[in-house]
Amino acid sequence: MHSHNYTAAQARKRAAGDAKALAATYPGPASDFSWLKTVALGCAADFRKDLRWMLARGKARELLHAARIRWAQRNGRLEGFRQGWQDYQREAST
Repeated sequence: MHSHNYTAAQARKRAAGDAKALAATYPGPASDFSWLKTVALGCAADFRKDLRWMLARGKARELLHAARIRWAQRNGRLEGFRQGWQDYQREAST
């Protein structure tokens, strides 16, 4: 279900599930999903986009909440991809 009202825990779970599924068909190497790329740089890019969007609409007070959600999403994405990669690689080798 798509929503803009997820809690941080719900956002993390949703991102992890999506990324786990992505791992089943991802054509690149697993190293594309590192903490630096996926979490740190991803959060920085999300923060810049969110900041621009919120400032343009007078919603800067929501930035801290958005940053918490993005952090949860990015960590969930990395966690889910790694789990999916492990699961699907094991299946492919059997």
